[in-house]
Amino acid sequence: MYFLFCEFDHLSTLIITYMIAIILMTIKSCAINFIFFKLRPSVFPKVLLHM
Repeated sequence: MYFLFCEFDHLSTLIITYMIAIILMTIKSCAINFIFFKLRPSVFPKVLLHM
């Protein structure tokens, strides 16, 4: 029973770490896009037209 609990705890820690990593990557990519569009506003309308 204790072994199962330890395994579950390890798994939940892994999931939490994975989720934090995904959130950080999303924030980073959004920041990169924001900076890119700020520096090059002429690109933004072209991207919108392609969508």
